[in-house]
Parts: sequence; C-alpha cells; structure tokens
Amino acid sequence: MRTSRDGMAAVALLSVLTSWGVLVAPFVAQVQGQTIDSSQLQALWDMQTSWGRTFDQWDTGGDCNAADGISCNSQGMVTWLELNQLNLGGPLPDTIGDLVDLSHMLLDSNSITGTLPSTIGRLTALTWFSICCNSITGSIPDTITDMVGLRDV
Repeated sequence: MRTSRDGMAAVALLSVLTSWGVLVAPFVAQVQGQTIDSSQLQALWDMQTSWGRTFDQWDTGGDCNAADGISCNSQGMVTWLELNQLNLGGPLPDTIGDLVDLSHMLLDSNSITGTLPSTIGRLTALTWFSICCNSITGSIPDTITDMVGLRDV
C-alpha cells in the first residue's frame, strides 16, 4: 500500500532527476483513483476532437492515472501529457492553455498541424515541452515568453 510519504519521495526524486536533465518519462508520481478535474475535461475533449482519436478515460472524467497518456496531481489537474508516435493529426486546440498545471507535454512524432495557439503561454508550470517531428507551421507565439518554468524544448 502506498502512503503519501511514498508519493512525496517519488515527486522529490522526479524533481531532482529532471533538474539534472534526466528524462524519466515512464516514471510519474501516481495518485491512485484520482478523477480528472472537470476544469480539465474540455481541453481533453477538444484534443480528441481535433485529432480524431478517443483515449480511454478522457471523456468520462475517470481515473486520471489510468487514462491514456496523462497523469494528474492529487487535485485531478493534468500534470503530464505524453502522446508520442500515435499518428495524431490536426491542430492543438486553444483550450490546451487550460491545462495550467501541466509540467510535461510530449507530443513527438505525430502529424500535428497548424500553428501553436497563443494560449500555450498560459502553461506557466510547463518545464518540458517536446513537439518535434510534426507539421507545425507559422511562427512561435509571443506568449511563449510567459512560460517562465520552461527548461527543455
């Protein structure tokens, strides 16, 4: 049985490793049985619609850490989005900026198109952003300078 002490130790270890530049993508602090916060659902629904793909648990507000490609904190806020190499096509929706607790967004090697929405600047907790090998066009929005926590792009 996991205790909150185990979770705190896991988060501390993840913090240290990422500050050293070590990516431990499969390792994410899990909150068993935490449901996705309703404020996060619209962004997740919009991504599914934009990309023409349905992910388990995203549309039901189910167990966040059992949901495909995401993890949440203890409040049910999405903190990790990892959807690499899934052949996702279409633009990032403007509501991506509603995932304000997101610290890692990894969308490599898909077919994501369009420009980065200006709302991406609201992701001030984002430290790791990787969207290589897609079909993003246009210039980088000025709001990216608002992403003060960003360390790895």
